[in-house]
Amino acid sequence: MPVNMVSHAHGQGYADLHWLIPETIDRVEVYKGSYFPQLGDFATSGAINIITKRRDKESTLGMAGGSYNSQRYVGILSPPEGTLFSPYIAAEIYHNDGPFKNPDNYIRYNILTKFHLFSTASSNLNFFGTFFKTDWDASGELPSRQVRSGEIGRFGSNDPSEGGNSERQNLSLIYRHTDANQMFTAQTWASWYRLQLWSNFSLFLNNPVNGDGIEQNDKRFLAGNNITYRRSYFLWGLPTETFLGFHSRFDHIHVGLFNQEDRRRLSTTNNNGIRQTNLGWFAHQEMRLTYWFGHNWEHALTTSGSM
Repeated sequence: MPVNMVSHAHGQGYADLHWLIPETIDRVEVYKGSYFPQLGDFATSGAINIITKRRDKESTLGMAGGSYNSQRYVGILSPPEGTLFSPYIAAEIYHNDGPFKNPDNYIRYNILTKFHLFSTASSNLNFFGTFFKTDWDASGELPSRQVRSGEIGRFGSNDPSEGGNSERQNLSLIYRHTDANQMFTAQTWASWYRLQLWSNFSLFLNNPVNGDGIEQNDKRFLAGNNITYRRSYFLWGLPTETFLGFHSRFDHIHVGLFNQEDRRRLSTTNNNGIRQTNLGWFAHQEMRLTYWFGHNWEHALTTSGSM
């Protein structure tokens, strides 16, 4: 499912991966260039595809701590293969105050779950779900002249009311059928997302009485589908692969920008509702003309990369 957000209050294409627990990552695929239509319209110069684990070798519980009241707790439940539904569950709690005079009070909660709803030799139906919620305070920008004059320390704050909170919940069902020559995949997914951000970039430049504090607000429900079919075969004796697909995405968005003081709204700059739909069809064809051509080309790339 996509990470980047369309028509976001904090910027087009905004991406937040704090809902992903690092220990659950199996591998990361890197795509360079705009040649991969299955990755959507944000893959203009490249993209990454993060694949999470199906299971771990064993269940684990970890705790870590450090400076600035850093605390992290991670638990992973991964029963032996063959357990009913083959569940894979990971949870994380993280806290950090940062070096600032006004503590960050950053707290993050994460849960990731995977279940096999059914599985056969050639087909399976999997459930994927995540829960993420976070909250923090911030110290914001400081004019360098204040620090040089000693009026305020490097880790001080002019507006300790800055900060924010965010959450994202993801649900996904994926059906996959595979045999020796082909693979069919159908996915439907849905997400609920929210970001509320209080900032003050110019302090009292525009409003000497109440200050220039702003609130950026983004709430949205998004859902989509991904359907792909990949088949390998020989055409005129040449190894060939056909890759066909369809993807859809629907964003039901509410975004707003407000003037605020101490996180209390004073006035509205804009408050908008957005409905955005993205539909895409693609066909991708690959053919290896000769073994020596493909082999020598790969060797040339490897040699060039090692110089």
